[in-house]
Amino acid sequence: MAYSYVQYVGNSSTVTFSVPFPYISKEHIEVRVNNVLKTLGTDYTWSSNSAITFVTAPGAGLTVDIRRRSSPTARLVDFQDGSTLTQDILDADSNQNFFLAQESFDAVDQKLPLAFNGQWDANNRRIENLADPNLAGDAVTKGYHDGTFIPQMNNLLAQTTTQADLATTKANAAATSETNAFTSKTDAATSATNAANSATASANSATASAASAANSATQANNSSASAVSSANSATLAGTKANIATNEATNASNSAASALQSKNAAALSENNSAASATNSLNSATAAANSASNASASASLATTKATESSASALTAQTAANTATSAATSASGSASSASTSASAAFTYKSDAAVKALEASGAASAAASSAAEASLYSQLRTDVELGVTLL
Repeated sequence: MAYSYVQYVGNSSTVTFSVPFPYISKEHIEVRVNNVLKTLGTDYTWSSNSAITFVTAPGAGLTVDIRRRSSPTARLVDFQDGSTLTQDILDADSNQNFFLAQESFDAVDQKLPLAFNGQWDANNRRIENLADPNLAGDAVTKGYHDGTFIPQMNNLLAQTTTQADLATTKANAAATSETNAFTSKTDAATSATNAANSATASANSATASAASAANSATQANNSSASAVSSANSATLAGTKANIATNEATNASNSAASALQSKNAAALSENNSAASATNSLNSATAAANSASNASASASLATTKATESSASALTAQTAANTATSAATSASGSASSASTSASAAFTYKSDAAVKALEASGAASAAASSAAEASLYSQLRTDVELGVTLL
């Protein structure tokens, strides 16, 4: 409890406030509203020795401070030798000292006390008129806190937020890059798999093309063998035609001899009747020769017929050879096409095709020769028929 002051809180309606402590003179009473010194007679009056009345009621929430301030410099009683000491004089002198002592106690109590732990205790009161901090251990005012510290913290927070956002952006970019890298890796693996599949497909296609080329080469070999067989048949037909031609020539020679013998016999019969026996013998010989010639002619006819059949067979073989040559040429073309698709085997297929083409040409030549031999046989038959 204070000894020399009292405080109230205004409410905009109360104008009279009590003065509960003693004082020596009303001049020692100081009245303040929110620490603003008020003037006696202008702002307030004494309504009694223990109360004051404001002209205008202090506003709501304003602090009304009524405080005694005794004179610490001038003594109120000055003793004189031989003067009379009355009660009032002695009380006045004692009260001045007593009141100064009380005011000192109140002043001390209003200072920041040391708490039990050695720290200053403001007793849940604000500290006013504090300077802005300068050193690390200085107290911070609200003005410094709101006007300097908070903006600095906000700026630091903004910078930190910016750095955090930048870090987040970079982290997101890194995550995106990682995702893109993984995607690229996956795409590369897929491309590699596709390339491997394509290579496998190409290898299978090459294998199939090689097989096709091999088949074409086989067909070309078969065609070549067929052409060779046809050529052999044509050659055999030509040989038989030559034999038939030789036999026809021999038959023609025999017929000419028989004709000459007949002419000689007739000449002998006309020139010499005396030589009848000889002529008869000659006639008999001529008859025998004629019989032999007739037999030779019959044999020649038979041989000519066989030659005609052989020539016909040779013609048929020649036609077959021509067809085989055409088929061989087609097979050679197919082989050439397949060889172009399968580049690995194209040279062999081309060689086989050329061989097949050569065989076809040879077969065609053989067919031509067989046709020539057939024409020769026809001429021989015509000569025999004329005989």
